[in-house]
Amino acid sequence: MGRHKARFEGLVMKESYYAHRAPGTERWIAQPVSKVIRSEPIFEGYIDIEPVEIGGKVYIPGLNEYVIVTDRQRNIHNEWTYQTDRVIKTIVDEKSLKECEELNEEQAKSNDGRNQRLIKTSWWKRLINKN
Repeated sequence: MGRHKARFEGLVMKESYYAHRAPGTERWIAQPVSKVIRSEPIFEGYIDIEPVEIGGKVYIPGLNEYVIVTDRQRNIHNEWTYQTDRVIKTIVDEKSLKECEELNEEQAKSNDGRNQRLIKTSWWKRLINKN
């Protein structure tokens, strides 16, 4: 068993939204898209285990859970930096969320008007006009 300085990093995600039509319906929904923008340290200190292999699980006392190591680097002073699969925080893009909500409201209003117009006209007129 060896002792070495280690730093575990977690992911910071940015969540933006785009609007699209739900399959098979007239309804529009806001779909989130997540992207990794940086990594931040979760834990820094000395550990009493051998260097962790990629894909190995490590227990982090501050988080009280196991994380999976996805990448690792070592510098010349035998200090290891491990990247993990743990998402530390998610940043929501409020601007894109607001734009999607406004688009959804506009689409809902236009669909309601069209549906009301179709209900009021007879099936024969709709067949002849094909608007």
